[in-house]
Amino acid sequence: MCGRHTCAMEMGASDDDWVDEALTDVKDDAFERSEGAARAAALIMRTHSWESSTVFGLIGPWGSGKTSFANFICSEILALDSSWEIVQFTPWATHDAASMMAEFYAALASALPTSGAEKLKGALGTLASISTPLAGLVPFIGAPLAGTAEKLGEHLTKQKPWQEAFDEVASLLREQKKQILLVIDDVDRLQEHELLTLLKVTRLLGRFPGVQYLLAYDDETIFRTLEAATSALPNSGSGQQFMEKIVQYPLVVPPLTQTQMLRRLNGGIEHARECAQRTQGSEYRVSEAFDVFRNQLRTPRAIDRYSAQLAHSLAMLTSEEVDDEDVMLLTLLKVAFPVLHSHLPFWRSELLTGGNGEMDYSTRPMTGKRADFDRLLASVPSSHRPDAMELLVALFPKAGEKARPGSPDTRPETRRICVETYFDRYFTSSITSDDVSDVLVRTAVNAALDGDGSPLKQLLTDPDPSRSFLAADKAKTVDLGARPPASMTRLITTVLACVPTLDRNTRGFFSTRSRTSVWVAHLLAQNAEHMTTEEIRGALAGAGDLATELEVWRDVRKFVGDDSEQRMPDWAKALTAELANRAAEVLLENLRQGDQAPTEYRIGWCRYFALSYGDVDAIRASVDTGLQQGEFTIEDVASRVVGIHQLMGPAEPRDQLGDVDQAHFRQLITRDDPWFANDIVVGVDEFDVSWPNRRRYARGRFTHPVGSKAETQAN
Repeated sequence: MCGRHTCAMEMGASDDDWVDEALTDVKDDAFERSEGAARAAALIMRTHSWESSTVFGLIGPWGSGKTSFANFICSEILALDSSWEIVQFTPWATHDAASMMAEFYAALASALPTSGAEKLKGALGTLASISTPLAGLVPFIGAPLAGTAEKLGEHLTKQKPWQEAFDEVASLLREQKKQILLVIDDVDRLQEHELLTLLKVTRLLGRFPGVQYLLAYDDETIFRTLEAATSALPNSGSGQQFMEKIVQYPLVVPPLTQTQMLRRLNGGIEHARECAQRTQGSEYRVSEAFDVFRNQLRTPRAIDRYSAQLAHSLAMLTSEEVDDEDVMLLTLLKVAFPVLHSHLPFWRSELLTGGNGEMDYSTRPMTGKRADFDRLLASVPSSHRPDAMELLVALFPKAGEKARPGSPDTRPETRRICVETYFDRYFTSSITSDDVSDVLVRTAVNAALDGDGSPLKQLLTDPDPSRSFLAADKAKTVDLGARPPASMTRLITTVLACVPTLDRNTRGFFSTRSRTSVWVAHLLAQNAEHMTTEEIRGALAGAGDLATELEVWRDVRKFVGDDSEQRMPDWAKALTAELANRAAEVLLENLRQGDQAPTEYRIGWCRYFALSYGDVDAIRASVDTGLQQGEFTIEDVASRVVGIHQLMGPAEPRDQLGDVDQAHFRQLITRDDPWFANDIVVGVDEFDVSWPNRRRYARGRFTHPVGSKAETQAN
């Protein structure tokens, strides 16, 4: 069959309205089959005889256009001789062999004139009652016999031999001089017993002189059905031999030429793109898979089904949400291998990584073991597995035989199905509640550039940590183009203001805070040369939190100078020194506050930055002065270098006391003190992060300062 397309948007429909309807007018022939149909019509007419009946087989795979071709043949016959009667017989619409026989005789009777053929109709009724076990199913016997149940019973009691009844019908048909073509379509849909019954009808019970038969079917399907029905070995050839006894003239529906296939496919794809309002994009991977398209889309119906499905799939999401080439390839896989497609979500990890989750210890260097994709392809016929595998590799490069198993692709800018955060989108065909629209992220970033940071802030501070992380991951890939410094400053300020509000106590190993912090640091590093020192300082101040400024600036240094003083620009050195001085002041003030200092403040960042980039000698001198003046104790200093870790588990993350930083402690404390002789306190609550508890935890965990008498004796 050759269906029709109408752009869904033009019709106001919700999706593409391709309809799988057969063509009836030869003017609609798109594959130059009219000449072949005319030759077939001439053959059917030429072989017509009042002494015999001929069976023609119209052969072609499903979707090749058999019904359309049969319609063209019938149109040609009627155009040449309108006296022909053409009758459609649909055997697969019946529910058993008896009703099939009844339908057959009813179809044949419908070709007879409404008047002047009463005797022939009666003879047909008699023959039907003999041929059909359930004569009551025959709907066409006519008024003389079907008027009452008594008349039908009387008719059945006068049953004559089948051959006599058949000959009578044959003789009366000759007298009628009615040329009849009985068209039987979709023969390959029949079950085994139904097919045998139909072939019995066309070979024996209905072989009336003057009646021609046109059977449309897929020969491979028919052969398999017959072999199963006769318990013959598969591919033994017995099905083919059986059909050779039934069909005298096999007529093959012309297959698509490569040019026709390509024209139809290109037209379908362009139609799908037009309906989805897509512009021309990259088609390299699709072009590379042309052989797969050609192998799997061999018929007009297959091409039209693919095009209709593609139009539907493209309309679900914009090109800013998915990769159109992946949609085209995945749609082909879905149409050609539906069972394989349904299994893909369950193979998510293997497809994204190429591995099965196990390590191969026999290789050097050690690598992950490759997933067994043969298991995934088990539902695909062996002859089609190379095509299926080619599509898989085009969609998931790590599934390739030469690819090494590894971590999933995490580049959101590609929007490919092989990117971990986009995989699910291709199967839901929508932006689900746990996904974030790329268009929404881009719009929010552009709004922040223009001065409205609220949409971006809403995305980055989403209560769902997975969604906020995804938003941050996508935001950093938005193409900012050539923006003026003022716009970039607005964006940087907006993002920086979000960082302190992002909960660092989120579950999982990847936090929105760290992702956002790195992104804004990258923005600063890229645009700092176009900003004044005051503008950079002002942007950093937008964080409203020194610890956040230090966290971001640490990454800025990595981006602009690989954290190396030799490669660091002068402006970066100057701002680093300024931030280090502020960090030192906060650290000293925190020590002076003693146990009253806020525990939630991330003093570790101040300590790290001050001792890494500041004047360590000056800081040490200030600490020593504070100790001498009794502003704080050595134990207070020790409590500030006790690490805090996050305990991850089924419950909410909890702060836990961790390792102590001996190196930083030694940078701050050089004097010896009896405090170092304390033993470790046993039974300290590791989940109590108050300063008094941190002081208890620190006791006995630090060694004497380098060069002290106690340290020398210990050595």
